[in-house]
Order: sequence, then structure tokens, then C-alpha cells
Amino acid sequence: MCIVTDGTERNIPEGATQLSFNGIARVWRGNNGYVYKRSIPFLINNEIYLLEIMKDSGYVPRFVTRYDKYTIRMEDIGRTERVTNKIIFSAHMYELRNILMGRGIRHGDLTRYAVVVKKNKPFLIDFSESRLSNDPRPDKRVEGDKYWIERTIDELTEGL
Repeated sequence: MCIVTDGTERNIPEGATQLSFNGIARVWRGNNGYVYKRSIPFLINNEIYLLEIMKDSGYVPRFVTRYDKYTIRMEDIGRTERVTNKIIFSAHMYELRNILMGRGIRHGDLTRYAVVVKKNKPFLIDFSESRLSNDPRPDKRVEGDKYWIERTIDELTEGL
């Protein structure tokens, strides 16, 4: 599977490095302080909507702008760091879960790959497949977030 575009997308800035491609979305790190994420418009729209809901939480990168129909440009929060304090990190993860639940969001993909750690604080970087809690589709259940929070804490604090 690949990203299908209509030729209207802007070029990613010169010198940007591709960070990931999962068949649906590509992510690049620019040398200008931004990260660019390109995907299908439905998923990009979803990401924009949920980043807006979470923008004052302190747990997401700052949404900057819609770069084109298929791409958003966000603050580059940098590379993930190793967790050094399990208690502080776990407290942040539980607070993050409470904020998500309080704002009616079921993330559905709270894995280690959707979290960037900075000074024992998690930042969620992928909302493209998230849902509102009242969404009737059963594919992203609220209970799943509780499971993934525990698993992600265990994976990212292993050995502490």
C-alpha cells in the first residue's frame, strides 16, 4: 500500500530526512525545526482535529500548520530519550491517560512507537487513527488504551 496523492502536494523541504514509512504515512524531519507527516486526507484531518483537542495538555507536539492537503507540519520535539525514572514517567503516562479520557479520546495505539520521551515525560506523536470515545466503531476501544499504557510503561522502563 502507498500514499496516493493528486499531484497538488508541496515538496518536503530540501535536506529533510525520512524517519518512517508504514505504508500509509511518511514522516520526515526537516532541518528547520519541523516534522512533516504525509498521509491520506482522512487520517491527516483526524490528526489535526485531535492535536487541536490536546494542544494545551503539554503531552503533544505543537501543531503548526496544514502544509498541503496530505501533509501537516508540526514542532520537532526531537529524538526520544531513555526513561531514567520509572516513577516520574509512569505518573506522566497515567496523567496522559486521564487527560485523553477526560477529553473523550481513545487513542488506540499507545505503543512505544507513538511516544517520544523527553526528560521522563511522554509526548504522543500519532493521532491519525484515534477516535472520540463516543465513536460507535469498535476497532479502538477505551479499554485498549489502559492496556497499552501499562505495556508501554513496562517496555520503556525495562531494567529500571
